[in-house]
Amino acid sequence: MAHHALLLVTFPVICLSAIAQTPFERADQRTPHTGYSHAVAMGSGWAVAGSAYPDDGWGGGAFLLGIGPDGNTLWEHPVAFGLLQSTVSGLAGAPNGDIVSASMLIDCDVLMSYFLAERIAPDGSTIWSRTYPFDNVNALAVAANGDIAFSTGTGILITNADGDSLTWFGTPGTYSMDLIWDGDSSLLTNRWDGLVARWSYHGGFLAADTVAGSITDMAHWHGHRLVLTTGGVLRKLNEVLSVTDSMDLGDGFAKGRLLPLTDRLLVLGNEHMTELDTTLAITSMIPVDPDNEFPADLFSAFAANDSMVLMTSTSGVGGISAGLVRSLVQNGDHEPHGENVGITILAIDSVYYHLQNGIVQPQVDVTVRVTNLGPTVVNDVLVAHKGINGIACGYYGTSQHVHNAGLAPGAAMDIPLPGLWLYYAPWDFVTLDQPVCIAALSPNDLYDRDHSDNYACDTAHIVLGIDDVTVTPVFVVTNPISDAIDMRFPEPRATPQQVELWDATGRRVGTTLVPAGSGSYHWPLPDLHNGVYFFRMEYSGVLIARKLLRQGD
Repeated sequence: MAHHALLLVTFPVICLSAIAQTPFERADQRTPHTGYSHAVAMGSGWAVAGSAYPDDGWGGGAFLLGIGPDGNTLWEHPVAFGLLQSTVSGLAGAPNGDIVSASMLIDCDVLMSYFLAERIAPDGSTIWSRTYPFDNVNALAVAANGDIAFSTGTGILITNADGDSLTWFGTPGTYSMDLIWDGDSSLLTNRWDGLVARWSYHGGFLAADTVAGSITDMAHWHGHRLVLTTGGVLRKLNEVLSVTDSMDLGDGFAKGRLLPLTDRLLVLGNEHMTELDTTLAITSMIPVDPDNEFPADLFSAFAANDSMVLMTSTSGVGGISAGLVRSLVQNGDHEPHGENVGITILAIDSVYYHLQNGIVQPQVDVTVRVTNLGPTVVNDVLVAHKGINGIACGYYGTSQHVHNAGLAPGAAMDIPLPGLWLYYAPWDFVTLDQPVCIAALSPNDLYDRDHSDNYACDTAHIVLGIDDVTVTPVFVVTNPISDAIDMRFPEPRATPQQVELWDATGRRVGTTLVPAGSGSYHWPLPDLHNGVYFFRMEYSGVLIARKLLRQGD
């Protein structure tokens, strides 16, 4: 395997098996924050790991999906429930056709983390489910004899096929990002900086060396010990982990994967798929994105069987994300995108304020128009305003999912989005312009390279009135207010006083005249909503401006 640069050569197509399968593409938009992270072949179908969370972050979590060769979901297995936040860290196939998963769990009630391992049969039934007292798990690998190795970052846990612990040993100085079985009696680990280490089954240190570049995947196949770097270089290592040969496969391997089959090795990236024979000679290559539809490095997980390759991703725009599964068959056939929607913001209807936990938080009501720009009817539309991540377990945003929209090509629909959160006070300025950006997507156009049609922005102009003016401190206006404003003067007024109340958008919401001779005045204002208001009055030749906060029921 001599070192060389990849040349532009016409290769024959990959000779996958003759089993006829139709290419498919499926987008999972069950919530505005859905994604797929791992994939593995399972018989003629696939197992995929993902997660889904609602706007407020509660009630979601990780899941496993069984997907048939036609792309349809065969079964779904939730990883955790309740106050447990879950993330799948690894997914691998077992010799008998089962799959094994490793997931991080965080108890959001006490912020305690540990990991869960499960063995799932091809029909989706749970064979066993075990938790282990480690606060980290990065990856897992299943040996030919069924033993399972878990990378816990600073060590390796080995169990038997039933999940019973056999041994754990530390891997000092080689924080493990990934691991594979190097035969039945040793393991390989790698670190982010290219450090590769080899360990015996019982934790004995065997060898270590550093490979130039960051490693994205490893494989031990037909006696070849291989590492693939993010720069697209495939390197062969000997027992002491020295590089004995290398091959430059080109660009697009930031998330590349090595997929060993019986007599072929597929090297997958986001630009092309290369097939190598058992001597590591290139036999074929095809593009994985022939229509140039997808963003660079979109796909993060790959799996292969003898008839098809599966690619999965998490991608999004404007705070929306979804999980994508897309297959590629032997001649490069694929299912093209058929949907596209565009969005414009028709109006920012109002800006107002909400008092939450003692903090004044502005909100805005917006109406958007979604138009079908594609050639087919669009039935599902998701519009969302990006939220913020919670402190520990949660996500806050605003979205609406329209089902059965029935949008014909060129047709449009208007969708109101009330109560979008903006940034919160305290304000140390007079005016504030805040961008309000909203995404609108049908499931498949989430992955287009060009999102310009799918994203619209406008400006919410919040008028905070004029700066406070220093006045005689004995003049008092009650603050916060409820359904009335109470004023007290240091002495009765000789003349009537004109008083105005403005909201934070600069609209006058009330005016009254304080009668001459008044030492105090009660001004009922029963129809105000919670938020910030601005009291203005000319007092003894001086303009008084006070910011008032309403926090009624």
